[in-house]
Amino acid sequence: MKIYIKKTVSSNFELLETPDQALGKGGQARVFKIQTKGYNDFCLKKFIREEDAKKNYDRIVYMIQNPPQNIMGSKSFRICWPTAFAYDSQKNFIGYIMPLAFPESRDLKILEVYSPKPISQQARYKKYPDWFDKYEIDTDEGLKNRMKMLCNWAIAIYSIHATHKYVIIDLKPENVLATSSGKISIVDTDSFQISENGRILFPGTAFTPGYFPPEGKNIKKNKAPFPISCDCFAAAVCFYKILVGVHPFGGMIKKAPYNQIETEEDAINAGLFAFGDKKQFLDFPAFNLHKHFENFPLTIQHLFKRAFGSNINARPTMDEWGKTLHEAIVSNSVSVRTVIKPTHSNSFSIQIIEVKFADVDYNGSIIRYYGNKLYSDVSYLSPQITYKSLKNNSNLEIGYKIYSPSGQLEYNSSIKSGFTSLTHINCTSNSIQTVILPGWGNKNKTAYTETGIWRMEIYEGDKCLYKASIEIHPIVASQSSYIPSATPQTPPSWMSSPKQVAKKKSKWWAWMLLFISIIWLGYQFWYKDYAKDNAAPHSYVFATNLFLRSSKEANTDNNLLGTMPYGTELVTYSDDGEWAYVKANGQKGYVASDYLLSTEDFALLNGVWGNEEAKEMVETSKYRLAVLDYLKSNHLQTGSTGWQLYAKQKEMKPNSVLYPLLNNGKSKDTGFAFILKDNATGKRKLILYAFEENDIPVFRYAEDAPERGDITSVVYSRWNDKYRITYSKKNTTYTPPIQQQTKQEPKPFIIHSVEFANTDYDGNVLTGFGKQLYTDVQYLKPRIAYKKQAPASESLTFKVKILRPDGTLERGTSSPAGYTFEHTVNVWGQSGTCELTGWGNREGNAYQAGRYHYEIWHEEEMLYSTTVDIKKKEAVAPLSISSVAFANVNYNEYILRNYGSQLYSDTQYLRAKVSYRKPTASTESFKLKVKIFNPDGSLNRGSVSPAGYTFETQLLLSGKEGSFLLTGWGNKEGTVYTAGNYRYEIWLNGTKLLYATMVNIKDKP
Repeated sequence: MKIYIKKTVSSNFELLETPDQALGKGGQARVFKIQTKGYNDFCLKKFIREEDAKKNYDRIVYMIQNPPQNIMGSKSFRICWPTAFAYDSQKNFIGYIMPLAFPESRDLKILEVYSPKPISQQARYKKYPDWFDKYEIDTDEGLKNRMKMLCNWAIAIYSIHATHKYVIIDLKPENVLATSSGKISIVDTDSFQISENGRILFPGTAFTPGYFPPEGKNIKKNKAPFPISCDCFAAAVCFYKILVGVHPFGGMIKKAPYNQIETEEDAINAGLFAFGDKKQFLDFPAFNLHKHFENFPLTIQHLFKRAFGSNINARPTMDEWGKTLHEAIVSNSVSVRTVIKPTHSNSFSIQIIEVKFADVDYNGSIIRYYGNKLYSDVSYLSPQITYKSLKNNSNLEIGYKIYSPSGQLEYNSSIKSGFTSLTHINCTSNSIQTVILPGWGNKNKTAYTETGIWRMEIYEGDKCLYKASIEIHPIVASQSSYIPSATPQTPPSWMSSPKQVAKKKSKWWAWMLLFISIIWLGYQFWYKDYAKDNAAPHSYVFATNLFLRSSKEANTDNNLLGTMPYGTELVTYSDDGEWAYVKANGQKGYVASDYLLSTEDFALLNGVWGNEEAKEMVETSKYRLAVLDYLKSNHLQTGSTGWQLYAKQKEMKPNSVLYPLLNNGKSKDTGFAFILKDNATGKRKLILYAFEENDIPVFRYAEDAPERGDITSVVYSRWNDKYRITYSKKNTTYTPPIQQQTKQEPKPFIIHSVEFANTDYDGNVLTGFGKQLYTDVQYLKPRIAYKKQAPASESLTFKVKILRPDGTLERGTSSPAGYTFEHTVNVWGQSGTCELTGWGNREGNAYQAGRYHYEIWHEEEMLYSTTVDIKKKEAVAPLSISSVAFANVNYNEYILRNYGSQLYSDTQYLRAKVSYRKPTASTESFKLKVKIFNPDGSLNRGSVSPAGYTFETQLLLSGKEGSFLLTGWGNKEGTVYTAGNYRYEIWLNGTKLLYATMVNIKDKP
C-alpha cells in the first residue's frame, strides 16, 4: 500500500510503502509497519472510518506540533507519538506515522494478575519463554526486575507530564507494552487529554473506575481538565498491583460502617487503602497478599501511603517514583522477607451452591416460601442452603452473620462472638444436599422493619464460605400477608360461636362504626391511590415494546415484571432522566425514561401514522423520535386533516421510508429518509435525518417530493455537499427539478460539522466543545469545521438563527432583522475550523432546558442546521455527608469505645465522626442541628436543646472533602442510653436533612 506523509502541515508530501497486511487492529484504527528505508522503527496508524479521521485531525495537528521530549531517544522506553500526517493516494487524511513499540512487546497483565504458579507453569503464557524465571514476585531477582520495569514506566510518564499539556487518564497495565527485558512502550497516545491554561482543548476518551482517583468524579462532573495528580494516583495503583499482587483497595474484609462496600471503586472513594488512615476498619484473610508490602524499602512504602492518602497535593510525581525506585535498585535494599502462599480450596468441608430465604413463624411453619418476595413483616428469616460435601464430617459446625441495609450486624450474645446463628450439618463426601438453617427474627415481626438489601455471610470456622443477599420490601397498606391455615382444632366449651358474639354486640352504634370503617377503608385503599394517580403526570410508551422492571437494572432478566406495547398509558410518579417509576395496568415498576413521551408529544406522533404499515416501517424508537423532531420543529399538525406518513408493507420496495448509507455509501452511518403528506393540500415533503453517536436525531435535508412515487435512493456528494434523491414513478425515475442544481459549480464554502461550548464573557471555555450543556450556559459558542475551494484567506460574514424549544427566535437589542446575531471571521486554507462569537449573558440564565435549533446563514443561504440539547442544571448541595461513625466518649472526650464499634447501654456521650464533601475548597461556615430519637420514637432533648432538636453546633469546614466531629450527647453517669435502635439525623440550618442513620445500643454484656 502506498501512502503519502507530511511532517508538518505546510511541508511537502513524501511517498512511503506499507504491506497490505496489518500488524494489529483496534476499534478505530489499524496499524501497518512501514517498509520504506529509513522508517524501519515506525508504523502507520490508519483510521478505519473516514469520520474518525476527520474528528481526530485537529488533535493530531496539535500533538505533532507539541510533542514530549525524547519520544525515541531512550533505550529503556518509547512513546508512540504522532510524528507525521498520513494521506491516501487522493491526498485525503487517513491517520499518522508514529514509532513502533519495542519488538516482542506485550501488555503487563502478565505481571498485574497474581498467580501462585510461576509464569513458566501458566498455560496462557507458554508462548512467552523470554519472561520465564525473571519476574516471580516471591524472589529477590523477580521483585527487583519488576521495580526496574516500573522505573522505566515512571520515567516515560514523566516525559509526557513535563509538557504540562497532556494527562493519560486511562492509565493501567493493559494500556502499556513491555518487553521481557523491561523496556516500556507507551501506546494509544491519541486518547490522552490535552489542555492549556486550565482549558480542555481535546478531552480524554476513557477512564477505568478501579484506577480513577476519588476526586475524579467531581472533576468529570464539573467538566474541568483532569490534573496530572489523577495519573499519579492511577500509576500508583498499577505499581502496587504489580509489586504486591493485589489492588491496594481490594482483597480485604471491611468492617462497619464500611461493610457494605464491595467494589474497588467504592473502596477508593471511601479511602480504604490497606495501610491507610482507616486500616482499623479493615481485616485481612488468611491468604493476605498485602503482606508483600513488607518486602519494600521504607522509602517506597512511604510513597504508596502518600499516593493513596487524603492529601491530593502530596501524591508523589512520576519523577519522584522513578528516582526512588532507581535508588532502591542500585542500593540493593530490595529483598523478599515475606512470601505468601495460598491455602487450597479443599481446606473447606463444603462448597455452597445456592442459598434461598423464606419467612417462617416461631414453630417453623412457612409464611412465604423459599425464593419468594419477602416484606418487612418477616417473622423469622430462614436460610435454605444447597451444598456439595468435599469431606466427610458428620458434625460440621457452620455459622452465619446477618447485616442490615445500614450495615448493622444482627448479633446473638448467647453464642460464639460475632455470629448471628450457629448450627451443625452432616457432610458425606461428594454428595449434594439441601438443609434449612435456624431462622433469625422474632414473633412480633419487627426484626426486619428496615427495608433494603440484607446481607448474609456463611462461615466454616473463621473463614467465609459464601455471601448471599435478600431484598426486604416495604409493606403497603393494600397488601395483606399470606398466613397458612392453622391445624383444625375443637374450640373450648366456654368460647362463644361467631353468631353468638355478633348477637351480643349488635347495637346501633355498631352499624355506625361499620359505616365509618367502610368510608375510611375506601379512602385508604381506593380514593387515596386514585387521587395520587390522578394528580401524577401521564406518559405513553412510543417504543414497539417496553419492559417493566422491579428495579433500576437493565442487564438482567431477573427483575422483569412484564412487557408494555406501543401506546400503553403510564401513571408516572417520578422520573430521574434515566428511569421512571410508573404504574401500568395496575402494576408498579421501573421503565427506561428514553422510551416515554408526554401526552401532547405522543398525540402528535401517534397522529402521523396514515396507516398501520407506516408505524411498522418506522419501528425503531430513534427513527420515531426523528419524525417527532421534524413535526415539532416545523410546527406541523398530524391526523386526518394534517400531515401523515403512508407506507406499503415492509417487504415492498421502493417505499416511502428508506434507510440509506450516507456519505456516498462509504460510511457505516445509516440515515433515515421518509415522506410526509399534507392531507389538506396533497403536498408531499421528503425529510432526511442522520444520528449522533448517542442516537440523537440530526436534521440533514428536506425537499418537496413529487405527488406520486417512493424513495429509490439517497446519494450524498462530498464535492458539492448536496443530497440527490431519486423517486420511482411508473417504473421510471423521477428527479425533482431542484436537484438539477447538483451540476452547478460546487459551493465555495461548506460546513461539515458544528460543536458547541459554554464560555464566559472573556471567551474562557467553561464546558468543552462537544460536551453536554446545561441551563447555566453563559455564552453558547460554536466551533465550525469547514471546507472551501480557495486556499487563500477570506473574510466571511455569517448570520445565525437560534430558535428556542418553543420555536421563537433568540434576539437582542442589536440583533439583525430575522436573525440572532452576525459575525465576521477570517478563514484560511481549504479546510479547518473557526469559532463564531458566543450568544448569551454573564448571569448564565439565557437558556432553558430543551432542544434549540441552530442555523448558520451566509448571503441569504442556510449553510448548516443542527440542534443543541440543553439539560436542566441541578442545584449543587453546599454540603453532603457520605458516612457517619459513632463512638462512646467521656466528659473529657476520651474515647471509651472506638468509632464503628458496638455500643452498649453504658455509653456516656454518643459522639459522631462525619465524612463530608462540598463543591468548593474554600473555608465555609455551616450551622448543623442534630435530632436523636429514642427507640420509642420520642426526641432525646435536654434543658438547653433548641426547639425541635437535640443540639446544634457551628462549624468551619475547609477543602472539598474531609471529616469533622460533632458534639457528644449524653451524661457522665452513662444513663442516657438504653438498649434499642436510636435514629440520628443531621440537619443543615434546620431546613435540609443531610443524613439519617440508626445507632444500635445493646445491653451491657
